[in-house]
Amino acid sequence: MAASRRLSQKTAPAVKVPNGLLFDRNDHLLMVDFTARRLYRANLADGKLVELARGFGGIDGLTRDSKGRIYVSDWRGDKIFVMNSESDQPRLLLKGFKSPADIFFDPKSGKLLGARHQGRHHHRRHA
Repeated sequence: MAASRRLSQKTAPAVKVPNGLLFDRNDHLLMVDFTARRLYRANLADGKLVELARGFGGIDGLTRDSKGRIYVSDWRGDKIFVMNSESDQPRLLLKGFKSPADIFFDPKSGKLLGARHQGRHHHRRHA
């Protein structure tokens, strides 16, 4: 990764509480803003920030599968969303997944793994 800029409150003032960081292959960083409930893509080469989606209840984790799909967890809404690409709008994949926080796609098993947010404790679970 040949990043020439740093992201900070000065270069990305729209992002208040970054979380769920996910690097992609093109010097971009996907991140969620925990308090604004938005998903962003930051270009690490020029520092430009693009909002990809908004309106989540408690956006937290991000992961990508081997086909390039992006998964977003919403711990407050007990949901997991999927996007086929960065230009796609999120669509509901799972509902009732109790408080999903950090998530990870395991390419070996093909399973989406998640930790459940429960105050200060996290519990593993798979979908």
